[in-house]
Amino acid sequence: MMFNKKIKTVMKLSVISFIAWLLIQPDFSLAQIATLDQAPSCTCKPSPPGATTSCSKGQIAVCTVKGGICKGACITLNNATNPKAYFMSFSKEVFGITYSAEDLLNKKGEIEKLIYAVLSSNEHDEVSHLIYSEGEITFSISIPDEGVQNLKLFLSSLR
Repeated sequence: MMFNKKIKTVMKLSVISFIAWLLIQPDFSLAQIATLDQAPSCTCKPSPPGATTSCSKGQIAVCTVKGGICKGACITLNNATNPKAYFMSFSKEVFGITYSAEDLLNKKGEIEKLIYAVLSSNEHDEVSHLIYSEGEITFSISIPDEGVQNLKLFLSSLR
């Protein structure tokens, strides 16, 4: 009996220590606990209200709004590519925006706004609205961790 009590105590302390460690990590939020190991999804807002697009693990779930109607899609990208190649593929496949090598130099501000809007929507499960040189986009998005890392690395390379 005494041995079982000791094991239970050690297990409890291990779990508490792990949770405490998670909470002090600089890039960790409580919202991430609920999404650990879940498939990506996005919720359509405003129409149809509450419709959800759920995708397979590793895919990008994106809900875009045009003319008040939301369209959800699951997109598969190669996360193993370098950050620049990932961003180029991401912007084209997810939003239909193609950037040239020249654009990467001349439209840095626009590209930074796009990436910040994407990362914010992904992290806070919120709808983002972005105005860019070719038009505007309203969307919500859920991206795999590898994709988030690629976007962050590409963003830091723009500076």
